Amino acid sequence: MTGSPGAGNVGTVFVLLLNPQSFATIGQTETSVEQGYAFAIPAAPPGRYIVVAGTDRDDNFFICEEEDACGVYPDLVTIVSGQSTPTINFTVANFVTSAPSLQTALAELPGVNSKRVAPLPENGGNLKLQRLR
Repeated sequence: MTGSPGAGNVGTVFVLLLNPQSFATIGQTETSVEQGYAFAIPAAPPGRYIVVAGTDRDDNFFICEEEDACGVYPDLVTIVSGQSTPTINFTVANFVTSAPSLQTALAELPGVNSKRVAPLPENGGNLKLQRLR
């Protein structure tokens, strides 16, 4: 899976492949302005995934928090064994202004477990997207 280059410089961007039911990070890559923000996610098991990209300006291993740049591809991406995944393009904008705006964007994706997106106490409050260490 690859993304096309964009304009501007928001710093290092982490691109995550997320399970749409658990929001667990399945795969990750990094990109930057030096790479034209192009990316390729490593091989992943066949399935449907959320693709989200963002900065981690406080280096706490969570992307798309307040003051981070963030973007969500507006549909689930399907990975099929033995087939190439098409190029996808989406905007990573500067800055996230609130956790609810990210949660709304994720909840609107088809096939997403919207109950996991809600800031419920059993979910630990606001949804956090953890990058791999």
